[in-house]
Amino acid sequence: MTFLSLSIEKESLTMEKSMLEYQEMVLSNHLNTVTGQLSDYLATQTNNENTGADCYAQSLQAQQQLYDSQKGSIESKLKAINAEIESYDKAITTNIKSECKLSLSV
Repeated sequence: MTFLSLSIEKESLTMEKSMLEYQEMVLSNHLNTVTGQLSDYLATQTNNENTGADCYAQSLQAQQQLYDSQKGSIESKLKAINAEIESYDKAITTNIKSECKLSLSV
């Protein structure tokens, strides 16, 4: 019975991990898009001396920072979930071994 509850919890974490990995991929795509837009914009503005004070460039840089921080948050959540999934794997293996020993000795 314990095996079943451990397996269900592990599958729940695996689904959460998949959702976070998808969010991370979407954020990476957005970050790459914004980075490309910023570099293209700055390349066209090389003759303009007010590039640093440009609102559009500042907006793109703010978006970059936001996506970077969100991505970092997701990566730390993924690391924690991976560790938890690994602990469930060990618990399931231990539980199976102990149930097998119990069955053999009875």
